[in-house]
Amino acid sequence: MASNESTGHEPVVERVPTGVEGLDGVIEGGFPQGDLILLAGHPGSGKTLLSSQFLYNGATKYAEPGVYVSFAENREAFLRNMRRTKMKFEELEKKNLFKFMDFITVKDKAIDETLATVVGEIDPFKAKRLVIDSFSAMAQAFSERIDARIVLHTILGRMTRLNRVTTLLIAEKPLGSKLLGGGMEEFVSDAVVVLTHSIERGYLVRNLDVVKMRGTRTPGTRLHYEIGDAGITVYPALTPYPVGKISADRVSTGVDGVDRMLSGGMYRGSTILVMGESGTGKTTSSLQFAVKGATNGERVLFISYEESPEELARHGRSFGWDMPELSENGLLKFLSYIPDPGNVYKIFAEGRAEIQKFMPSRLVVDSLTSLERVMDPDEFFQTVRRLVTLGKSRGITCLATAGTSEGALPSDFWVSSPADVILSFRQVESQSALRRALVLFKARGSPLDSSIKEFVINQSGIVVEEKFADLEQILSGSGPRPARVEGWSDAFANRPRPKREEQW
Repeated sequence: MASNESTGHEPVVERVPTGVEGLDGVIEGGFPQGDLILLAGHPGSGKTLLSSQFLYNGATKYAEPGVYVSFAENREAFLRNMRRTKMKFEELEKKNLFKFMDFITVKDKAIDETLATVVGEIDPFKAKRLVIDSFSAMAQAFSERIDARIVLHTILGRMTRLNRVTTLLIAEKPLGSKLLGGGMEEFVSDAVVVLTHSIERGYLVRNLDVVKMRGTRTPGTRLHYEIGDAGITVYPALTPYPVGKISADRVSTGVDGVDRMLSGGMYRGSTILVMGESGTGKTTSSLQFAVKGATNGERVLFISYEESPEELARHGRSFGWDMPELSENGLLKFLSYIPDPGNVYKIFAEGRAEIQKFMPSRLVVDSLTSLERVMDPDEFFQTVRRLVTLGKSRGITCLATAGTSEGALPSDFWVSSPADVILSFRQVESQSALRRALVLFKARGSPLDSSIKEFVINQSGIVVEEKFADLEQILSGSGPRPARVEGWSDAFANRPRPKREEQW
């Protein structure tokens, strides 16, 4: 059992850790000891699984005996289902750390006797944790609704507080209903945790809401979770990181011409957003950024949402970049995922864990567009803002790519505002050929070179040349050409030119 140290005159709140990955960290270390917690949720949302983890972790990690009171499932079915998640409650029973009490056949006339039996088992067993599954099933044993409310308030509520037994009370939340269980449990309970699920873009998405928890600072946003072989894992909200010390040091983007446009490079800890249509060189620029850092001895983490590490390595070899060697030397690491609405928060969690473990100086995300397609707009914006504040909080220089449609401006990408630097790549049609252009739309804290530069992708990667001198309206993708250029183009195409009054 864990406890929070008091600060000033604040009373000490003893905490009972759940042991559920990701949950304790958002409720100050666990449930307040002795509280009655209502765990409500949709059918199949994992209520039984979470409450079982609460008991199993309490017994195995903190040597706290637990009791599972079931009005919905017999012992054999419970143990069989728990074996699938590698929770071996039979071994805990032998150690006198777990007791299963089966009351699935109880009717209204025996409910008082049943509750008396439960209360009588708590002290001799020295139980510290209790699960009642479920109050919705137990309440059906009462002929009158008021009787169920009396039992909930006077027996369960007082019993847990007097014995300091932390109790999870499971209740059903029917699909489409706003009520939790019978509609009374949430008012008597000290805490309310709600598990729900929904179908988003064809994928099942699971949500966890801490509606209330007395004496506890709770997250103000919805959390997401998944059910895996090891049980339930809760993922933290996409809140911004606290901004640390701002650096005045500059680092190279890997492209000399872009560094010159940025007065020597981008600030360490800042984020550059590279935008452009498909085929303009966004991934090439991100690899060049990564290779530049790694060859300078910096650790670089490259997260790709579109290509595998093998594809990226092949891409790099075409420019003479030996990325496998940089990886073997511990300077460059690739993570590759195909995001969908059902796994995106798991992906973020693995990325966070890798950042803490690998401690990179540079981070590449290629591309944000793949995330935008599978996320809610508000959550996607929080993702971009979290990426930017991650760099500033840890001194990690970040590069992210994003696709744009033909003729679109960076301002059309509505989440671009948090980025420190915005670099736009364009394809320009000229003389029956495609040429490439780049322009800096934003450079926070730096003089802005707003000239439109031509660049090429050769055997060395991206090379910035001089600004365009023979085309206008480049940002639209194709602009009018001076008469001399147009004349040569017509002559080359063997097309007659219309007569002009003026000479050229």
